[in-house]
Amino acid sequence: MQNSVRSRTYAHAPERYNSAPRSEPPNGQTSSSTARCNAIKNCHSSYFSVIPVKIRSNGQEIITYAFLDQGSDTSFYDKRLADLLPIRGRPKQVTMSSVGRRPANHSGMSASFSVLSLDENEEISVDNALSIDTIPVEPNPTPTKSEVNRFPHLQGLEFPELDEGEVLLLIGTDVPYAHRVLEMRTGERKQPFAARTPLGWSLVGPSVCYPAVDNISVNFFRSNTQELSGDSWVDEFMQDPNDLPFPTSVEDRKVLRMMKSLVKHTDGHFYLPLPWRSDVTLPKDSRHMAERRLWSLKKRFSRDVSLKDKYVQKMQDYIDEGYAEEVTNEEAEDALDNIQWYLPHHPVCHPRKPDKVRIVFDSAAQRIVS
Repeated sequence: MQNSVRSRTYAHAPERYNSAPRSEPPNGQTSSSTARCNAIKNCHSSYFSVIPVKIRSNGQEIITYAFLDQGSDTSFYDKRLADLLPIRGRPKQVTMSSVGRRPANHSGMSASFSVLSLDENEEISVDNALSIDTIPVEPNPTPTKSEVNRFPHLQGLEFPELDEGEVLLLIGTDVPYAHRVLEMRTGERKQPFAARTPLGWSLVGPSVCYPAVDNISVNFFRSNTQELSGDSWVDEFMQDPNDLPFPTSVEDRKVLRMMKSLVKHTDGHFYLPLPWRSDVTLPKDSRHMAERRLWSLKKRFSRDVSLKDKYVQKMQDYIDEGYAEEVTNEEAEDALDNIQWYLPHHPVCHPRKPDKVRIVFDSAAQRIVS
């Protein structure tokens, strides 16, 4: 008998939560649900709510870092934690999604344990946290006393540092007490602020350490740069459209078949055709609609000669640069199946850039029925 629970949620990029070897639950039972974590910006020039804590389970404890992620509705723990503590969990399968990515299944272990502040004045229960391969968040660089004292609102605060600590726990909003702000130190708008939660103080915002690193990366997304060969591309791209590992529409499969049959690899570059629709029925009176729009534009130009001059110059730039060209009568007559569409256009001006005009080609224009 299977027990399946599903709902629509979103997670960090799924490749950062690589699926661990799946363990079959006892008695053939499977627990399936979803988890959500929002993407965040991570760089050494910024601080997150990362705090050194104690994690306790079955009478044993370790000291590590925890990341308080208010963009996550689920808590996660690094699977290495189960090797360091006697954590007992049960198999659980979740579906993770991310912006611009397909949903991906992930199998992990759901476990419960306690997290404590370093002074042990607070102990918080973390229930049903899910194991993942790694939590791609680094501990904040510990600022020196002189760096902290550069900001009057941070003076007197100390931020403990672990010798070889890693972030092994991500605490989501399913543990709301851990996120409760008991005290806050704020400065100017672009300065970091300090927040005291039940688990301790943390810095959030631009780094107080100098020199700051300019590199910016996004957590929960890993990009490996490598030379793309023809064979490696074929392995990834030339998959049977009828056997894709994610939901697809009829149009998705149609476009993929077209690309597979027409793709070219020349001088280290791949060339793909644009997925033009061939079965679109265009209105027959689009010229009448375009002429009406053009007449309206002419009347506007008669009231604003300066706009007309800018518009004409911009259109001429498009022609000179090869973005647009005049269609002759012969070319119009030879058009494929005599399909023709007259595209209206109009100017758009930004109030903060009065000397610039942008031409908008209204491809969504509707034909006029008179």
